[in-house]
Amino acid sequence: MLATARIANLLLGALLVLLVGVWAGRLWGASAGIVAIALAALEPNLVAHSSLVTTDAAVTLFVFATLYLLWEHVRSGSSWLCAAAPPCSSGSVPGRSWQAG
Repeated sequence: MLATARIANLLLGALLVLLVGVWAGRLWGASAGIVAIALAALEPNLVAHSSLVTTDAAVTLFVFATLYLLWEHVRSGSSWLCAAAPPCSSGSVPGRSWQAG
């Protein structure tokens, strides 16, 4: 049970690292995206919190995804998906940030 929860948190951390690379790649090019992925993957706080069964990695992912999608919407201006996604991803944050008990 604990291993399953840790794997889920590791996947959330991996998605966060990937999203950091995608956003850096969109801003400054492919080589910057690769460097951003490498730096994010080796960042000690991200590595530590992604390997624990806490809500920190999920909250960070959803907040970062909200900011990225908001940036995409402002940048493109016409994409309905980017306009609808930030409220959906930010709505996931409060439910993930409070632990039961």
